[in-house]
Amino acid sequence: MLSIGGLITATIPPSIGLILYGYLGEVSIGRLFIAGLVPGFLLMVALMVTTYFVAKRRGYTPVREGLPTGREVLKAARASVWALLFPVWLLVGIRYGLFTPSEAGAFAVAYALMVGCVIHREMGVKEILAAMHASVRDIGMIMLIIMFSGIIGYVVSFERVPQTIAELTLGVFASQTALLLTLAVLLICLGMLLEATVVVMLLTPILVPVIKAAGIDPVHFGLLMMTLVTFGGMTPPVGISMYTVCGILRCSFIDYSRELVPFALAVFVVVLGIIFFPDIVLFLPNLLMG
Repeated sequence: MLSIGGLITATIPPSIGLILYGYLGEVSIGRLFIAGLVPGFLLMVALMVTTYFVAKRRGYTPVREGLPTGREVLKAARASVWALLFPVWLLVGIRYGLFTPSEAGAFAVAYALMVGCVIHREMGVKEILAAMHASVRDIGMIMLIIMFSGIIGYVVSFERVPQTIAELTLGVFASQTALLLTLAVLLICLGMLLEATVVVMLLTPILVPVIKAAGIDPVHFGLLMMTLVTFGGMTPPVGISMYTVCGILRCSFIDYSRELVPFALAVFVVVLGIIFFPDIVLFLPNLLMG
């Protein structure tokens, strides 16, 4: 649950994967951010329900007997009000032009510094320097990936690979649903073998023209793609999240894989809902942005 719970961050803003997908596929990042809210909420509900049934079947006892009182909920909400307000400020700022989706990352950093240093006073110079060190390391890794993927993308464009695949795909698949199901299987397999960022970098320039030619909204496909490639990092044989969780908790990969099954089924139910009912993803951005 600790590992697969991170899947929600692939869809809710400010998802780095959605930013990369939007940049490489020339898709509105603002629409992607807004579209990710409902799938993220559905993933949360699906994982919560699965956790409830697993805990009930195994006889886990609750930490407390009854539900929290309204006063306790209000107290907890008051303590976390700045975290709860962040997605609100983010969506309002993008929707009304206070900052662009690309500038949302800078806003997130400034907001985190203000809350951590000024409001909660839990961050000092040492913590800021450590965060900057980690950021430089991660940015360097991502820029290196972007550099090599740019080379591959140039070759792919020069050889007209997207156009060829689009022509082949449109001739094979008679429906949008069949195409999305096939691409979903492909994305899961690649996500199990490659890091999610690499998959997005390599496949977005190829697949976006394909799904556009098939009449599929690229925002719809972007949420599906990010969910599946991120989920691949939580599955054997080379999932980064899987190795991290197993290393921290000191559990075997076999035990991890066994416990993953019910949560994986819950994720697949949400993914099938996204494929068969595109309005789950599209109704909110269409409502707010037209």
